[in-house]
Amino acid sequence: MAFLRALPDMSAATYAEMALGGLRQPQLPGDAIFSDALADCARCHGTDGLGRGAGRAQRAFPVIAGQPETYLYETLLAFHEGRRESGFMEPPARRYGAETLRRLAGHYAQQPAPDVAAVPPGPDGPPPPRVGQDEAGVLDGLETAAGLEVPPAAPGGPPTSRGALLDLGRRIATDGLHSRKVPSCQSCHARGERRKPDYPYLPGQPGWYVEEHLLLWREGVRGGTGWSHVMTEVAQNLTRQQIKAVSLWYDHLREQ
Repeated sequence: MAFLRALPDMSAATYAEMALGGLRQPQLPGDAIFSDALADCARCHGTDGLGRGAGRAQRAFPVIAGQPETYLYETLLAFHEGRRESGFMEPPARRYGAETLRRLAGHYAQQPAPDVAAVPPGPDGPPPPRVGQDEAGVLDGLETAAGLEVPPAAPGGPPTSRGALLDLGRRIATDGLHSRKVPSCQSCHARGERRKPDYPYLPGQPGWYVEEHLLLWREGVRGGTGWSHVMTEVAQNLTRQQIKAVSLWYDHLREQ
């Protein structure tokens, strides 16, 4: 998906490098297999994991720099075993054995993550329920065994301005939407010691990447690691507008 997004503005030389392997890093002494594997990754992700190119051009690729090693390895293994589909990621992942994939994960986990605006890590547990209208026009409030105590839709309608979308995205990421059984994104996907090693961090990821994968989970067609089912349930409880809002907010953090 990232490759296709970059394709319209790609020169013939860049296409040859990325698709056919024209880019090659110097081989590590005595370790040609790992060197070739790293060069395969670097065609799109760069050796630093921030993506090929500079500035906005890097945003055509998901950020893998500084992601947890366990998450990166399990993701590569999912591509290798066909549990996660990608026309561009599956071939190189299947080309190498588990030990090489583990070394690649270790390499990218050690790279510095991109600078982003400071964000709270998210609550340790769900906050107490409250009644109020969220910006997506869905009431975020008290629940009973029979469902919401308030109507499921509010008259305000969804946000339309960029500022309103960013504010809604911030709320979803840092507080969650408890009436929809959506936890705070940051409770699992923040940076720092509290992050579960099986989960990626999200601050600074390109918005298109977050949005498209949430939509795939929402449609029930996104494979991945053994934790993928958790995201399927979360995404199916989000509206398309809420998905767009939280994706925009995470992308926005890298612009600060």
